[in-house]
Amino acid sequence: MFRVLIADDENMSLISTERSFDWEKYGFECPLKTTDPYEAQELLSTQRIDAAFLDIRMPGLSGLDIVQECRRRKIETEFIMVSGYSDFSYAKSALQLGVLDFCVKPIQTDETSDILPKLAQRLWQVRLQNDVNIYNQLKNNGNTAATLTRCGLTSAGPYFSVAEIRSQEKRSIEARLFDSSQEMTLLLSDTQAVKIISSDESFTDKEIDLGADSLVVICSLQGLPQQLSTVLKRLHIEANHAPPATRLVRMDSSDLLAWNESFLNLLQYMEHYYADDLSLNDLACRFNLNYTYCSELFTKVMGVSFTKYLNSLRLSKACRMLRQEDRTLEEISREAGFNNYHYFTSVFKKVYSMTPNQYKKEQPWANHQNTP
Repeated sequence: MFRVLIADDENMSLISTERSFDWEKYGFECPLKTTDPYEAQELLSTQRIDAAFLDIRMPGLSGLDIVQECRRRKIETEFIMVSGYSDFSYAKSALQLGVLDFCVKPIQTDETSDILPKLAQRLWQVRLQNDVNIYNQLKNNGNTAATLTRCGLTSAGPYFSVAEIRSQEKRSIEARLFDSSQEMTLLLSDTQAVKIISSDESFTDKEIDLGADSLVVICSLQGLPQQLSTVLKRLHIEANHAPPATRLVRMDSSDLLAWNESFLNLLQYMEHYYADDLSLNDLACRFNLNYTYCSELFTKVMGVSFTKYLNSLRLSKACRMLRQEDRTLEEISREAGFNNYHYFTSVFKKVYSMTPNQYKKEQPWANHQNTP
């Protein structure tokens, strides 16, 4: 959900602004509120606030001053300016700073009915643009406390759950994992998100909404590990490796961090270049691993040989294309990395007990593609 801040030096106006909008309907948390403009500036500087409704005239530090400072610091927050004065000069100054909208107090619900839908759509796009960079930073550099705090994880432990959530239905991922305390959510696409949840109690399956179209890969830990990057890489690999019908994958924290980092990087490389002509010998050399040891890691850690694992990556890509795209089987086979169409069909049928064409016909969209 999106986090909102309302700042107004008049308490009654603060309450009025809060009550003028149906926050939950459009995916917003109950707003943070303050009558102190300096506190508002501090919150915007230290926490991830998706949107802020600011009174233009506040003593000491105006709403326009706050926006200007946030722009200078490149803080990614969308602003709605609120004022009791319907003076065009205020609106002009606000628009010059790139604010999304302007409201005149007292706010009338019927006059602002389009603000939250417009704001939610804008925030979704901003999050999609920025969250991938944050995710890659955490995955590559590990547990950066400032980044976690900035994304909303403002409390620490003692229990943490790290999850990757995927859904075939666009923009349904926010409802797939619920939290009773603190969490950070990174939107990686319309159908994929990563969450880190801090709680006082161990996470349970009851808090996961497993729809027919969803996949949740989750690991619960007592204390957030310093090797957060390793956890995120493992979850991502497991999500890619999960069979199509899988709904929930729970990873054992006891061996989660025991993986060889070079082997993790090798697997991550395979995720991106699975369609290339890959060999275990070349990959072992690239990532400074002994060939025999690398082969043993595939069997021990992934539970399959290198060849079967590579085929599973290619088949997962093929399944995604079969579910989502109206393309020929030969094109799908080639793009997934199977240069021989007949071999692709043979491997697919052996794993899924049906041909690619049968799998394609079973997808919901296939029943409607000819509908006018």
